[in-house]
Amino acid sequence: MRCLILFAFATSSCMAIETARPALPTELAANGASVAMSGLNGGNRGEWRAGSFGGSYDRRVTRSRYFDRYTGFRQGAQITIAIASGDTPSIAACDLYEGRVDASPAIEVVLDPVTYICAFLTADGQRVGEMMIGAEIAADLSARSERRGDLDLGGRQYSVRSLHEFENVQVPSGTPLAYLIKRDGRAIGAVTLDGAPSLVEAVYIDDKDKMALSLASVALALMVDPATY
Repeated sequence: MRCLILFAFATSSCMAIETARPALPTELAANGASVAMSGLNGGNRGEWRAGSFGGSYDRRVTRSRYFDRYTGFRQGAQITIAIASGDTPSIAACDLYEGRVDASPAIEVVLDPVTYICAFLTADGQRVGEMMIGAEIAADLSARSERRGDLDLGGRQYSVRSLHEFENVQVPSGTPLAYLIKRDGRAIGAVTLDGAPSLVEAVYIDDKDKMALSLASVALALMVDPATY
């Protein structure tokens, strides 16, 4: 087994946790509705559906080795959105990168934390939105690699962050269990990643929020985690 250390901190993420459901914020657990989400079960090509939105995707994942010590992990994905019209996106082009170096035969150190960027484009190539996600060291210096970022889509701004807490389990997960999306500090929904990805949306959101939540959730569900690849 190889352990992963987050660059400046000698904290190992080699821990085993019994599978459990991710814990969602109270406001979403109490005011959330499950939305049909399908087609995102681990393949690199396929058809997807999230609520009233659907389309196809093509994902490429590569791992490159340099000087027998540095590993570069890169992912590219193109997501087509079948029912887009007008100024709504018809393509999402996403890229991820992370770089690690071997500190010893059993330990890797992250030098270039995960960066995930998605550009949302219309059919004629006009950029109408962007999502940018980056890795952060957990505030309590635990082994989990938190992801935070922003989504700008449909003329609205959203925050995105990973969730690592289980229901009824004390120890958090080192990798994301779900992603929570908020607008103006209020949760609009989440995509959970335990098993087949699933979507939960707040009952009070409008159509613009539903579009942003669905498209961002598909892009997040397609993001391969280098720590588990």
